[in-house]
Amino acid sequence: MSENVINEHNKRLADYAFVFDVIGNITFAMSETTAIDNIIDLFRSLCAPLRIIYVSIKEDKPCEIRTFPATINKFIVTDLIMNFKEDYALTISGQGFRLRIKCCDTVFGIIEIDGITFPEYITHYLNLSLTIINILGLTISNARIYQELLISNDELKKEIDKRHIAENIIRREKDFTDTLINALTDTFFVFNVNDGKALRWNKVFSDVSGYNDDEIAVMKMPNSYYLGEDLKKFYLIIQDITKEGSAKFELSLITKTGKTIPTEYSASIVKDDDANPNIIVLIGRDITQRKILEETIRAEISEGIRKYKLQEQILIQQSKMASMGEIIGLIAHQWKQPLNAIFLHVQDLKDAYHYGELNEEYIKESTETIKQQIDFMSQTIDYFRNFLKPSNKKVVFSIKQAISELVDMFSEMYKKNNIKILLEDFSNPQITLSSIGYPNEFKQVLLNIINNSKDAIINRRVIDGHFFEGYIHILCSEEWDNICILIKDNGGGIKDDIMDKIFTPYFSTKKPDAGTGLGLYMSKTIIENNMGGKLIVKNVGEGAEFSIIMKKYTKE
Repeated sequence: MSENVINEHNKRLADYAFVFDVIGNITFAMSETTAIDNIIDLFRSLCAPLRIIYVSIKEDKPCEIRTFPATINKFIVTDLIMNFKEDYALTISGQGFRLRIKCCDTVFGIIEIDGITFPEYITHYLNLSLTIINILGLTISNARIYQELLISNDELKKEIDKRHIAENIIRREKDFTDTLINALTDTFFVFNVNDGKALRWNKVFSDVSGYNDDEIAVMKMPNSYYLGEDLKKFYLIIQDITKEGSAKFELSLITKTGKTIPTEYSASIVKDDDANPNIIVLIGRDITQRKILEETIRAEISEGIRKYKLQEQILIQQSKMASMGEIIGLIAHQWKQPLNAIFLHVQDLKDAYHYGELNEEYIKESTETIKQQIDFMSQTIDYFRNFLKPSNKKVVFSIKQAISELVDMFSEMYKKNNIKILLEDFSNPQITLSSIGYPNEFKQVLLNIINNSKDAIINRRVIDGHFFEGYIHILCSEEWDNICILIKDNGGGIKDDIMDKIFTPYFSTKKPDAGTGLGLYMSKTIIENNMGGKLIVKNVGEGAEFSIIMKKYTKE
């Protein structure tokens, strides 16, 4: 064997040994960059070329270009990328070759090695390169898969970390929420609107209801906790809450032992992702003590009102009794004429008997006359007794008739003091003024006012030092749904410094033995508190004008 043949043989063996040694290192490389760097170094050592161009391809597009040396004509690179379509081919110079780096029909890159130092070994280098390229394709494929796995693993790890963080946040929020709702002194209960299933509740609810957690978990709201009218009311409230979003109400919770606990609730609706109302949150407060207190206060108020009304009636009666002297004087005045008539008839009976003039017709006429006088006296007593009798319930009565009756009853007393009471438009039958109230108390109010007018007129005569004719003018009129009664006098009016005091209880400008200070106070109380009207006063002209405003009665 010649020396040249031996040298070529040894060279080839050395090349293969060198290549397989480098390929062994490449095979275990997990980095595409490392594998390519080793292959480029291998080709530089093996072939000693003038240039090497490597183009990395991902998803059928060139993405990275590496050259040796660093500066190579860009047209050569473009020609490699655009025109090289085979798996391998010789370069135009014939001193190199181009290769496609593949694995399972997927192209990972293309490489051009040109200007090799020993072109006579080009076939030998090409065969070695094809072996190298096959190994490189598999290595790059594995490296890319490995990188994808690393990225996926990293993303998965990040996702797991995020999930752990989220779970920790959720757990901390749940722990905080549980602590918060269990710290409430009120009951806390959450349930599903559709099936009534309990979703959450606090210890207070469990303690108040008497049910343990396992029992509450299988019970249904509201049927398990409410009965009768409260149960019906709760279903209506649920409908309102789903529409309005929230509500406040009172219901009686039925405990496990059957005890009824009045509870004040505040409820809110929670909607799902589709904006459908499906959860209701209930916060309830035991108001048993408040109910007891309210009932106690209600009873005390009721008793207070009863006592107040009783005291009011007593004051009204005192006000009436304050006029008793005048009333007795009026009764005496009313009785004087019939008593004289009876006396004359009795005297005449004696004379008729003495002169023998008694007969059946005479006795009949005298008896009838005496009977009429006695009936008149009896009617007078009844009239004043009814006036003094307190009214027990409201009735519909005629304002004009009540005024007329009062004036008829006391007209003589005012005539004695030269005071005229003028009733304007009382004879018109077209005007019918009726209200609802207490007719006797209304008469008492009117009497208090005209008595004050009478006293004011008499007092003015004393102060002025001369006599003048007094008058009290009473006018009734309709104003929309009201009746207005005006009582006006010429008594000089009310002084400005006491105008705001005249309705104060026990306030009086008269001497202690002449007035109690209750008349106008009780008049205002009767009209405004008991009959829903209004009593006001002002000075007009030569005196004062009192206005009584009452609600007009109309048949429905």
